Amino acid sequence: MEVGGKIAGPVRLQFLDGIRGIAALYVVLSHISYLGRFLFEVQSPYGAIERTWNFAFYYLLGYGNFAVGIFIVLSGFPLMIPAAKNERGELSGGTTGFLKRRARRILPPYFVAVACCLLLLAVLPHVGVSLRKMEWYSQIRGSWSPGSLISHLMLIHNWTPYFYSIEAPLWSVGLEWQIYFVFVFLLLPLYRKLGPTVTLAAAFIISCFPIVLHINAFHRTNSWFVGLFCLGMIGAAICYDRSARYARLKSLLFWRIMVCTFWVLPILYVYWQHWRGIEIEHSVFIPEVLMGFGIVSFIVYHCLILLKRQTDTNITVRILQSRPVERLGIFSYSLYLMHYPVLQVIWYFLRYSDLPTSDRLGIFLALGTVFSLAFTYLFHVVVERRFLPTQLKVAEVELNQPYTT
Repeated sequence: MEVGGKIAGPVRLQFLDGIRGIAALYVVLSHISYLGRFLFEVQSPYGAIERTWNFAFYYLLGYGNFAVGIFIVLSGFPLMIPAAKNERGELSGGTTGFLKRRARRILPPYFVAVACCLLLLAVLPHVGVSLRKMEWYSQIRGSWSPGSLISHLMLIHNWTPYFYSIEAPLWSVGLEWQIYFVFVFLLLPLYRKLGPTVTLAAAFIISCFPIVLHINAFHRTNSWFVGLFCLGMIGAAICYDRSARYARLKSLLFWRIMVCTFWVLPILYVYWQHWRGIEIEHSVFIPEVLMGFGIVSFIVYHCLILLKRQTDTNITVRILQSRPVERLGIFSYSLYLMHYPVLQVIWYFLRYSDLPTSDRLGIFLALGTVFSLAFTYLFHVVVERRFLPTQLKVAEVELNQPYTT
């Protein structure tokens, strides 16, 4: 917080955890809406249930990749705060300390998730499940190949044909891990020497490398996430850098306008593409970048309120900082890592049941949500919790205390 003109002590912004939690839950619902479409009765006319489900997928829940982009912005913002508060723009513990902290936080749960998925794929055939009949068979059939195992071990699978080969959501973990190195060895030095404008421009130029290198699946590389990460960096600098450089960018009215503008634009773009009948995945980087500006504007706006007033009575922030949503944010990494295998197993048994479509969809929505939350929270308790930063461990202990007014 700001005390006597100086920003004092480490700051934990609870509403960021809330955004993470809601984004992770949205990814779960997005995958439920996608898989549910394969539960429709074959060769039967679509009724009201199917039309409603399709509407939800195409217009409300079919944009899980947007939520992943939000994760990346949320990653860049807090990781930049120590450098923004430091006059030299240095990270606590230097580059080595930063990478060690990130490795401890990200890698152990990731490798356990990989092992759990491989174990599941080995066990399912022995309990009567046909992998060939599972929705994700086309993705996982090469999961045990040397290329798949090595690329996942090295966290480079997002640049290989084994993109989804063990579990679909794992692609973004590899990309985020790579962005950490871009951050400490390129973006942060550029920021210190040449300032935010050049740094942000460099980040988005890097994002264009797959096009320059004639990588046809540009939309699958998600290289523009480097730019989204940098947006988070610059947002943190605007809030926490005490130099005169950002004095004019601390206007709450400016950021309120930015929030409204950049939350509306991506929605308009997506629906315009739908109206034209164009598959959004081939130009998804445009609305995702717009959404990146929107989420960083939202974060900056509310951080500036907190820094100036030490409180924010906005109802949105109160919801994001509520106990259930904050708790969801604390185990959001586990939820993101491990929900997909849970959904695939539930989907399989419903797909080959004799239940009508309406029952299948209702059960899938209910069981998929409940079991994803329950199983991934167990994964969090058993695996992820021990690798949490101290601040999050303390926060989780506080959330477990009885609520008092």
